[in-house]
Amino acid sequence: MRYPNTISAMALVTLSIAGTQAAWSQENAARITGAVVDSLSGIPIANVAVYVDGRNLADSTDSAGEFSLSGLSTGEHYAYLMGRGYLPTIIQFALPGDLSGDSDIGVIFLSPGAPPLAKLSGTVVDVESEQPVVGASIALNGDAGPMTDDVGAFRIPAAEVRWGINILEFRRIGYVPLLTELWIAQEETDLDFDIAMVPSAVRMAEVVVEGNRVLVPARLAGFYERREVGIGEFLTEADWEDRADSYVGQVLHRMPGINVAGWRVLVHSVPYNCRRKGISARIWVDGVSVNPEFIQDMNIADVFAMEVYKRIADIPARYNTNADQKFGGGDSVTSAACGVILIWRR
Repeated sequence: MRYPNTISAMALVTLSIAGTQAAWSQENAARITGAVVDSLSGIPIANVAVYVDGRNLADSTDSAGEFSLSGLSTGEHYAYLMGRGYLPTIIQFALPGDLSGDSDIGVIFLSPGAPPLAKLSGTVVDVESEQPVVGASIALNGDAGPMTDDVGAFRIPAAEVRWGINILEFRRIGYVPLLTELWIAQEETDLDFDIAMVPSAVRMAEVVVEGNRVLVPARLAGFYERREVGIGEFLTEADWEDRADSYVGQVLHRMPGINVAGWRVLVHSVPYNCRRKGISARIWVDGVSVNPEFIQDMNIADVFAMEVYKRIADIPARYNTNADQKFGGGDSVTSAACGVILIWRR
């Protein structure tokens, strides 16, 4: 078996809006195959991302460490290989013009290495007014990050990123969510962003009122506005009136992805640390943060509506306070990073 030359890792960082991809050349139907193994143990490595010529994701290795890629043109190519827990590796290979059949580019060795750290910072503005977007939430690869400050700025001083593609997500109520791809192939990357978010047109449903006017209490105005936008899960009396549930804790426990265990309200889709440490979702009742124990015996008949936010990127800025909050001498710990539940009483 032929062993390709290994080129030292190259500095490569690209930035592109999600959804844009370079098209593959289909001039020749050349197909390459190869295998990726650990340089120390010789064990095959699965889930290694394989890119060709720095364009788009070509393939990833299977459980045997093998990959294949079709549709390459003849001539010189570079293959970029990046796997979690390994240093990125770049190899060079050539496809001759008279190639017929498959071309085996051999075994590629990856050396173990820690994930890179990146410094991410920037400013988020309204694309139309060019004014700062305050309170925009930022997530890196699905994990919650900081929020923009009063001048629209943010900074992540030491974010653990992946070799290869990373997803940076910006969200703010009233704006179209924005996804940005980062391709990291170098340790200690320092990136600065200028992000322009597009306002989203929120169309309120037409309401025809017949008979007596029904006034909505001011404290519930936010509930109706957020439900109209549709980010989050919203429950009203219609969701529990036909059930035998008597308490708020019972209603929440029935929801997919939520477990009520003792005083804790646990959300399954939140970061691993929340589940491992048993940190409860942050509970707000009529706009006041409360001990989760408070709602266990709260009669559901006294509740008008509830809002459930399982992703930190969706939480309204007013209720997105990431710091841990302790009750009862520190026995009860809640955090918005572990989910947020808003309860509105009658």
